[in-house]
Amino acid sequence: MIIERPLYEHISIQRQSMAPAHDETVYEQGFESSQDSWTAGTSSSVARTSGGAHTGTWALHVRRSSGTGIAIGQRTVSGLVIGQSYTVSGFVGRSTSSVTAACFGVTGSGTGSTVTPDFDAATTPASYTFTATGTSHTVTVQANVSSSIGSHTLYVDDITIVRHVPEEPVWDDLVPDALGLLIRRGGVRDGLGVRTDVGLATFRLLDAQDPMDEGTLAPGQTVQVLCDEEPIFTGRIAHLNSRYPLNKQTGQSRTYVEVTVADAVQIHGSTMRYGVDLGEDTNETFEERIERLEASAKAPVEVPEVGGPIVRYAL
Repeated sequence: MIIERPLYEHISIQRQSMAPAHDETVYEQGFESSQDSWTAGTSSSVARTSGGAHTGTWALHVRRSSGTGIAIGQRTVSGLVIGQSYTVSGFVGRSTSSVTAACFGVTGSGTGSTVTPDFDAATTPASYTFTATGTSHTVTVQANVSSSIGSHTLYVDDITIVRHVPEEPVWDDLVPDALGLLIRRGGVRDGLGVRTDVGLATFRLLDAQDPMDEGTLAPGQTVQVLCDEEPIFTGRIAHLNSRYPLNKQTGQSRTYVEVTVADAVQIHGSTMRYGVDLGEDTNETFEERIERLEASAKAPVEVPEVGGPIVRYAL
């Protein structure tokens, strides 16, 4: 199958690479313009008030509404990714020594290490790291208040929530630099059966991905070809070849990089296996054999259903 550039509006050639792990801020609040839906927990009161800020003028003030114990400010944060790690952090301070400790936490998850806040302003850092078990969680900031006489305030400012994004695969589009695409698949009769040949996809890139000039393509990387967003070929880079033809009229040369991608037939065919112990049952169906071989396969395999209905094919 040969695909030329006029058909490229339907074709995508993509190389899989790994996006590095990084941190992404998903929430931040300095209370300069609003209280931003922070509310009070049990027997607590919260208010956005000037004074005690880490930066700017305004901060969140958290107090006990009555008695001694834990004063809580809280806010529900949505849009989280289940299973990923987050850290909520901010700065705390206190108005009196009766605010003995403070920490951040997440309802239903836990709290971070307590800190002893500085006096008069939110300058003491505090944080808590948790793993999201839902798409929304209630974040809390808590203070231990040891006296019910007088006003005892926890100052809170510059709260941020950071998502720790792990390394993850991404697909880079190679079509803008591609000149042509050739996909070859087939097989030949071998005795009573048919031997499947290795499928190959070959394409050329113009003035891009030169391995001699900081190109990032490398043998073993996964490449897929899609037609109208449906995969029609998937494999790994088997060979890269660069050439630099000279235009004698202009004295300039262009870079052509030919990329050859081999499908999973090459991987399966080159995987060495050394016998098998079937135990007492010396008979093995085709489905059972494929299921056994899949356990040591180095490429994905769609395992047929063991004991499934027989499908007969005819020419």
